Amino acid sequence: MTTMLSLEGAFDRMLQLHRPVRSEQVPVAQALGRITTAAITARTSVPPFARAMMDGYAVRAESARRGARLRRVGCVLAGDESAREVHPGEAVRIMTGAPLPPGADSVLRFEWCEDDGEDEVVVLRSIREGESVQPAGDDARAGQVIVPSGTRLSARHLAVCHGFGVSQVSVAVRPTAAIVITGSELVGNPRQPLRAVVTRKFAKGALSVSDVREHATLDHYFRVGWNKEVATERGGGGQSQRMPHYRPYDAVVV
Repeated sequence: MTTMLSLEGAFDRMLQLHRPVRSEQVPVAQALGRITTAAITARTSVPPFARAMMDGYAVRAESARRGARLRRVGCVLAGDESAREVHPGEAVRIMTGAPLPPGADSVLRFEWCEDDGEDEVVVLRSIREGESVQPAGDDARAGQVIVPSGTRLSARHLAVCHGFGVSQVSVAVRPTAAIVITGSELVGNPRQPLRAVVTRKFAKGALSVSDVREHATLDHYFRVGWNKEVATERGGGGQSQRMPHYRPYDAVVV
């Protein structure tokens, strides 16, 4: 006589049959929903240079005192770079996101100064060193962990990876699963007329398929009838066959 397993006993037996998690490298663009098996580190620092956080003038803070007049000597736009060093008493017009010119340590915001129209800028408010400047590597530096191991990757994580120059990530290989729907009273074709003693396998079948496909590769989908044969619904024209127990499934959903 066959002895029925308890729920706890069934789970214990499943845990004894588990296989070690395997890893693979995949492109970031294909990693949505996958789980990392190693920490992802930045390949480049962000920002890669000290940059202006406001429109204004790149200056030396020691020169930017209220009432001071600074000589305007150039302009740096976002995407440009300035090879000219900023000396005491000078100011370089700079846009948000542009790299800070050599010699400058602060940004004097437009609203804190006045252009006199004679290539000079009048300081209306004193500033401190580092004003309106984001240092290089402020978001993260090259080599720093940006996504920990064991993380399910979302669109936000993929955007971070792209921003830090990461093109490949190490993720767990998707497990292979089979679904076995039991009950001779179930039919699979939604167009098939129902007899009084049968019902459609929507709840067990469709929901299980959706759940499994979200986290694993669905290799087979079976329906077990009263005669213990299995009708495959993955090609084969509905031919009866026995479930291939030799297949290395990571999970079987019943």
